[in-house]
Amino acid sequence: VDFLKLNERWEEAGRLLTDILSHQGFSSQKGQSRHQLWLRLCDIISQHPECSRGLRVEAILRQGLSSFKDQTGRLWTALASFFIRNGNYEKARDVLEEALGSVTSEQDFAHIWDVYADFEDRLLADYISFRSNSSASSEEKEEEEREFALRVERYKYLLDRRPLLLSSVKLRRNPHNVKEWMKRVKLYSNARAVVDTYSRAIRTVDPLIATGKPHLLWAQFAAFYGQQNDDENARKIFERGTEAVFRTSAELASMWAEYIEFELKRGDFDRARALLARALRVPSPSSFGALKESDWAMSIASVRQQGLAALSSSQLQAHQRWVAAHLHRSTPLWCLRADVEESVGTAEQAKAVYDKILELKIASPLVIINYADLLQRQSYFEDSFKIYERGVSMFKFPHAMDVWICYLTQFVERYRDTKLERARDLFEQAIQAAPPSTSKIFYIMYADLEERYGLARHAMNIYDR
Repeated sequence: VDFLKLNERWEEAGRLLTDILSHQGFSSQKGQSRHQLWLRLCDIISQHPECSRGLRVEAILRQGLSSFKDQTGRLWTALASFFIRNGNYEKARDVLEEALGSVTSEQDFAHIWDVYADFEDRLLADYISFRSNSSASSEEKEEEEREFALRVERYKYLLDRRPLLLSSVKLRRNPHNVKEWMKRVKLYSNARAVVDTYSRAIRTVDPLIATGKPHLLWAQFAAFYGQQNDDENARKIFERGTEAVFRTSAELASMWAEYIEFELKRGDFDRARALLARALRVPSPSSFGALKESDWAMSIASVRQQGLAALSSSQLQAHQRWVAAHLHRSTPLWCLRADVEESVGTAEQAKAVYDKILELKIASPLVIINYADLLQRQSYFEDSFKIYERGVSMFKFPHAMDVWICYLTQFVERYRDTKLERARDLFEQAIQAAPPSTSKIFYIMYADLEERYGLARHAMNIYDR
């Protein structure tokens, strides 16, 4: 083969390589693999099409495409080059379009794109050169003008499509990439295309194996209708989103939160409060008894690999019920409900929400601080201190740190020197509960209390400690 290439006997070299590759047991004396021999054949028949008579060039290259996935870009461009060198430009375009619509690697895409753009650029340059040297009649010049306009538009169309084509490559590699779908939506300015893209994304993305947050597809789809002042369709999308499949109750809670925020932004507080009540409705004990993970037993690994395909119909229903049944324990949704009640409801309604959070045992340190602050603003000082007491008993350090600081600060500001012994007892409790690495601030606050309202020698003893 090397001898034939050296003497530029391309047709014989191509035939010899074809014969070699047809024998499965062939062993190269130079240690070349079938893969390397195949690539050599592809290079010869694509670069020297005039010497490939009798060879089924397209069939050979397409067989290589199915056999050598790591050389996809190179083989596609080799096939296109074969047709270009034969002057069959339309077939070359068909091959390059097919290549751009099938590759899954950004590297292969970039290689094919460069070849395609260079091909169109050279054709356009050659035509410009042809026109400059043409001595055609007026009718022929009009035809040339139309042909030139067509070529320019074809080239511009190719360049304009690059972002969409690249997006398609990424989505073929991972059709469950939520961020890539949202990037793709931004490439369109036409409302119909935006709606179609969101619809395709929702149909395509498997929420159990998705990369990103699937609820954002529903939320942004609905928000798009909201931007068009079509609140009716926006609410339909949100309703569908709240009934969709999600991996966890946290994702479902995020979906509900987006829906509620949508209503709040429109000033429809009654609808927002009704949605919160729906989302946080506590399921009956009977439904809890049937909602065990064993009802949809499967390995987590299997779900991550196969997604919805790994679930039977009964398992899917059980999974949805299991996720929905844990929604009422969503701390972010309860905090949102508390914020709404503080803003548009009464103090008693807000207190009832906070009490329910404590009853469900899903409070965070911030919830404790916010509840106590609400009570203080209503002048229920002792009640607020009781909430702080519940908070410091619920959390350990470091989570209890902020609760203790707020508790001690507000207690001292409220009672100053009137309940000094009680204040001292609280500081001692805080110092005893805090690890040595975080207790410094409590010693400083304790000493400051003694300096302002107590005895100087007590302050000195605290500094010594």
